[in-house]
Amino acid sequence: MKWIEKVASSLAFAGLFLLGILFVFDDKLQIPVWLQVAGRMHPLLLHLPITLLLISIVSYFIPSSTSTNTIFSYVRLFGALTAIFTAIMGILLATEEGTSGDTLQWHKWSGTAVAILAWILYSLFNPIKNFLFQVVSYCFF
Repeated sequence: MKWIEKVASSLAFAGLFLLGILFVFDDKLQIPVWLQVAGRMHPLLLHLPITLLLISIVSYFIPSSTSTNTIFSYVRLFGALTAIFTAIMGILLATEEGTSGDTLQWHKWSGTAVAILAWILYSLFNPIKNFLFQVVSYCFF
């Protein structure tokens, strides 16, 4: 089971790299027709990573045990993967004709930021949780 997590983590990092390239060069992209189908799936998958990220944020405030750590680790990883691929699909959708404007630019920036945040929440879980614990214990105890 550990090798699945390693492969999925590597896939998320590679997807984040691809997202960065697509984000920077989005005005120069020529998307083939067969790949535009993936862009049109963006609205279909949009709410899944949002829900998974909200669940993973809740995991920072739940007392940890071995079973919950494993489950929430997979939730954070799957949330990061779906956020990254949803953002990639959104950029592919944005390259179609008839899409432009300030709202689209803000949407691209926020989608990319959510994908990066999802990856950070997955990869830096323990340092973030330790920091939050220290802040809460300093403020309240």
